[in-house]
Amino acid sequence: MHIRESLANLSHILKGSGKKNADEQTITVNEAVGVIAFYYEKIRNVIEYQDEHLLRQNAIRRILSRRRILSSNPRELAESLLRELIRSRYLANNTIPTLTIDEVGDILSFYFELQSLLKKHPDKKLNDPELILALASCAIDDHLSPLYSEEALVSVMYDVVESLAQSVGAKSDTTLRQHQLSIAVYRVLLRPDVMRLRFYLLKQTDPLWVTGTKDTRAAKDEFIRLIPQIDASIRHPLNRKFLNLLRRYRLPFVALHAVLKRAPHLLEKKEELDKEIRTFCDTLIATQKKRLRSRTFHAFLYILLTKMLLGFAVEIPYDVFVLGEFRLLPFWINALFPPCLLAFLILTVRYPTHKNTDRIVQGVQEIVDHTFEQDVFAFKTQSPRRKHPILSFIFQFLYLVFLGLSFGLLIWALASIGFSLVSGSIFLIFFCLIMFFGMSLRRSIQELTILPLKTNFIISFFDQFFLPFLHVGRWLTFNIPKVNILVFLFDIFIETPFQALIEITEEWFAFLKEKKDDMQ
Repeated sequence: MHIRESLANLSHILKGSGKKNADEQTITVNEAVGVIAFYYEKIRNVIEYQDEHLLRQNAIRRILSRRRILSSNPRELAESLLRELIRSRYLANNTIPTLTIDEVGDILSFYFELQSLLKKHPDKKLNDPELILALASCAIDDHLSPLYSEEALVSVMYDVVESLAQSVGAKSDTTLRQHQLSIAVYRVLLRPDVMRLRFYLLKQTDPLWVTGTKDTRAAKDEFIRLIPQIDASIRHPLNRKFLNLLRRYRLPFVALHAVLKRAPHLLEKKEELDKEIRTFCDTLIATQKKRLRSRTFHAFLYILLTKMLLGFAVEIPYDVFVLGEFRLLPFWINALFPPCLLAFLILTVRYPTHKNTDRIVQGVQEIVDHTFEQDVFAFKTQSPRRKHPILSFIFQFLYLVFLGLSFGLLIWALASIGFSLVSGSIFLIFFCLIMFFGMSLRRSIQELTILPLKTNFIISFFDQFFLPFLHVGRWLTFNIPKVNILVFLFDIFIETPFQALIEITEEWFAFLKEKKDDMQ
């Protein structure tokens, strides 16, 4: 068996992971208090919908944003941050060395000093405190839980799909294509948000962006030069092309990484590796079924608490005080239709078959042995499609026609059954949001399929009418959270005093323990 060099490196990293110094002094929090903090965090995450793998990173940003108001001392902030993360179970209790407090303090000190140096920069984007705070959060998250094996897996996938850089975007510079392909691979495997992707690309230029041990004045000049370049790379059209092509090839790499993480020695045992990959796929589908139900409930709660309640708070007074009557039919449709639509979208999802598992096993064999005949990863050369300006204009015009037709027909139907301007607007907003969330949840199952998705004329025909609702739903999802009133109220009136109470309670328990120890 001829194992790829990048895969051998991944195996070496996995074999060396998990080794810790048992003699190190660690940070410990009260378990009883931690339970309360953990369940509070669960409730808090319901009102701010986000992917599970980004929860800790976003929690770090949120905690720093809140605590920096009370203290600007980096070491004090670092200790408070780590204790809060442990209480909320983002980090395991009694496992984080106390030395980490100073390390995180150094990271905060570096980014705070960088922020002060950028204050007077004329570009508002570069001197935005939220940008620096978000990057500091990414640096701390990366330092607390380094993604060594995951980033090594990025190298493995890049090696396997490198031929795509030659077959896509042939008119572009080779170096540019390779760079865009590497970004797309990272996005496919690790699914970062924009801020984490920015930080990853920043870290690629210099690992010291993680530890905060760079000279801040030199870092300021680098930051001013690099951030616009990084943002341009993220927005490059080639990135989207590679991303769309690579999405369905993610699972063989994820499966191989998961199996090798448990048993790195299986890399050179083909039959046992194939068996474990099949077991992993079966377990993953069962897990995703349960997770889909959980995420669906979470998504509906999020929409109910942050969008629907606010909508009803506007609709009911409008009906009573402006129209002079409370219209029951529109109200009940607005109340019952969103959960029914979401349930329909989730219940009709199709799960992968055994043929898909066979294809994944074959893909893993091609990843492991670079001499294996390429079939799963045999990419065809794609000649660039010429875009005729007149046809492009016609297609854009037709899309706008379908957009107007889709919304026009729905508005006409709502008006005919007694919907007012307000209740109709609320229905449209809910409909678009549910469509987007429902299709996003369905996509999480579709991404388990490596086989090409089948389509037909009927699906393509209905896509023309539903795509506009999906686009509007996506826009609402990523823009409405900026004015999430419930999140603002939680942060100001609940979270700050709650966390203060939690700390006082923990100090009280520590005091009682000391008194108890003195009596022995």
